[in-house]
Amino acid sequence: MKTASRILIIIQMAFCAIPFLVFIIWWAVAGVAFVQAGLNDGSITSSEGFDAAQIYGLVLVMVIIMMILCIGVIEVVGAFALRQLAKAKQPSDLTAMAIITMLFCSLIGGILMLCIPANEFQTPTAGVSHN
Repeated sequence: MKTASRILIIIQMAFCAIPFLVFIIWWAVAGVAFVQAGLNDGSITSSEGFDAAQIYGLVLVMVIIMMILCIGVIEVVGAFALRQLAKAKQPSDLTAMAIITMLFCSLIGGILMLCIPANEFQTPTAGVSHN
């Protein structure tokens, strides 16, 4: 269950980052055509005198900032969840991080973190030396 939770968190992190990169590439390609058309015929202007390039640039910056904030939260929470999964010694070490993961990263990954049985955690054996 620990491995399944880890895999689902990684998949969620990847599926948030990949569309962001595709969107940025698409936005850049579509934006070049939009700006070029607006500059050629002069049809895209506002009453304050903004031209197509300025309008496009402003919208692009706003969208990128929003996406970075949203995706950044998912990536950071996912990274902390993976670190907690690696460091946890007992199920109670994961409770808070599992709830945060459920809310902000991966619902199923967070639920699986809460369901991990105690026997999946490594506990040091008393009296055994690893020298």
